Amino acid sequence: MPRLRSLCLILLAVSLSASATSLASAGVASLSSPVKLAWQPKAGAQTYYSLLTIAGEQEMRSGFTQKVKEVKNGRVTIEHAYGPPEIALSGASTTLGDGGTRMFKYVFGADGEPLSSSISNEHPMGKTIRQATSPRFPNKEVNEGDSWKVQYGGAAPGEATFVFKGSAKIGQWDAYQITIKYQAKGSDLSASGTFFVAASDGSVIKSDVTLNNLPTGVNLDQKSQFRHVVERQP
Repeated sequence: MPRLRSLCLILLAVSLSASATSLASAGVASLSSPVKLAWQPKAGAQTYYSLLTIAGEQEMRSGFTQKVKEVKNGRVTIEHAYGPPEIALSGASTTLGDGGTRMFKYVFGADGEPLSSSISNEHPMGKTIRQATSPRFPNKEVNEGDSWKVQYGGAAPGEATFVFKGSAKIGQWDAYQITIKYQAKGSDLSASGTFFVAASDGSVIKSDVTLNNLPTGVNLDQKSQFRHVVERQP
C-alpha cells in the first residue's frame, strides 16, 4: 500500500485544472464564420471540478476548487484546493490523507502554457502531464478545422497539434471543442484527447486526455497509460 499511496499522490499533484462523461455525444455544431479562440481568465473567478485519473489498473477520483489568483504581465496564477482523493485498485478502495485540503499553485502563460508550479519534489514527468492536459490557445480568429502547433519542452520535448472542431452545448455552457495530438521526440510517448472550453472566456468545461507510454516508476523504467479526465460542476 505505501507504493500505491506514493503513486497516487504523484498523480494528484500533477493533475492540472483543466471530462469524461460521453464526450463523443456532446453534439458539436459546425460554424459558418470564424470565432476568436482565446483564454481570458479574470482574477477572482472560482470554479469547481471533478477529477478522474486512471493509470493502469489504478483509478483515482477527487474534486478541486480552482481560483484565479492573479492575471498580470501575461501571466496567470491559479490556485487549486484538492479534496481527499479516493483510490481504487483491484476492487479495493481507500481514501488518502487525513481528510484535509491540499493546496497547489500554478502559473500559466497567456495562451495556457504551463510555466511553473508550487509542487515540491515533483515527479520528472509532472510538467509533461500538465502540458498534455492543458488546452493551448492561438489567441486569434479560427475557422472549423484550423490547426496550430505547439512545441513542448521539459523532460519529454515534442510537438502538439491542436485542431478547432466547432461549437457545442455542454450542460449550461456554450463551448468550443479542441482536440490535441502530441508526440514526444525520440520516444514512443504520445497523447491525444479532447477539450471543451467556454466560448465566453476559454475556461475548461470538460477535458479527456490519454497519455500513452508515459515513463513511470522511481527510475522512469516503466511505461504506463495515463488518462486524465476533468469536468466542471455547476
